[in-house]
Amino acid sequence: MLAALCILLAALLLAATVAAVSFFRRARRLEQRDAAHRDRTRQLTARLTAIERRRGELEAVLSSMAEGVAVIDTDERLINLNPAAARLLSLDPRHAIGRPIQDTVRNATLQSLLAQARRPV
Repeated sequence: MLAALCILLAALLLAATVAAVSFFRRARRLEQRDAAHRDRTRQLTARLTAIERRRGELEAVLSSMAEGVAVIDTDERLINLNPAAARLLSLDPRHAIGRPIQDTVRNATLQSLLAQARRPV
């Protein structure tokens, strides 16, 4: 009876040891994943900070230019407009940005320049 009890106790200790090892392995994997996520978050935060800094620099340059600068994407939507361009084109940037340039600026010369820019070289 004592031998059977010792065998049962040994089996329970072995099962508990296996469970503990399994638990600690899982915990270690989770810690590694957590560290990887923290590292990725730091990298993304650094990239975002750099992008925001560059955007601020670009905005400062554009806003201080005397020349009018309008940025148009490949779909011919106005994506940026400096104050000089807004004055030249009589536009409110809050309402013009994001809209097609043809809808916001009714200027034949500008439309002609855009048509020339679309032509293949």
